Amino acid sequence: MKTISRLIQINFWLAAFSVMGYLTLVIGILLQCSLGVFQLACYLYLLTNFKKCSQYLKAHLLIYGFITTALLVSFGIDQDTFFTTLWLGSYVLVAYFIFILYQTKKIES
Repeated sequence: MKTISRLIQINFWLAAFSVMGYLTLVIGILLQCSLGVFQLACYLYLLTNFKKCSQYLKAHLLIYGFITTALLVSFGIDQDTFFTTLWLGSYVLVAYFIFILYQTKKIES
């Protein structure tokens, strides 16, 4: 449970800093990219414990994985669309992943 709590804290602060970083566009983009890398690492960590997860959590992890994969594949198809989607829609994905982490913490406790 300590691990999930720390992941939630790090994820929250990275998201907050990336939003504040958009006061200067370049820093916001860099922080948003680091947030994305961190969330992918967390997702892979959760996948390593996939068998221990409840059916409810497994469904949310699969949905997150599908959406993330679709975004990454769209980068290979059309880079302009990818950057627009990344900039406008990624915070919805960030919020969804924070929801998944909170659900993981709630189920573990």
